[in-house]
Amino acid sequence: MRDQGTAPDKKQKAGTSPGKDVGKGGEDVDKGAAKGAESLGKGTAGAVGNLATGHPGNAAADLRKGAAGAAKDVGVGAGKGAGKIGERTANKGSRKAGRENLP
Repeated sequence: MRDQGTAPDKKQKAGTSPGKDVGKGGEDVDKGAAKGAESLGKGTAGAVGNLATGHPGNAAADLRKGAAGAAKDVGVGAGKGAGKIGERTANKGSRKAGRENLP
C-alpha cells in the first residue's frame, strides 16, 4: 500500500516546496511592477520630448499610452503572482483538511 503523504501533487513539480512556489509568485509580481515602471517611463519620456518640440497633442497621447501600458503590466504581474500563491496555499489547505478526517 502506498503512503499518501509522500505522493507529489499532480500540479506541483517534483522537488518544489511551498516556500519556493510563494517566492515564484512574488517574483511575478515584481516582474509586472518593473515592466509597468518601464512603460510609464517610456510614455513620460515621449511626452516630454513632444512637449519640448511643441506637440502637446502627441505628448498627451504618449502619456496615456505609457500609463495604460503600466497598468496592464502591473495588473498582469500581480494576477499571475497572486494566482501562484493562492493556488499553492489553497491546495495545501484542502489536503490538510482531508487528512484530519482520516482514521
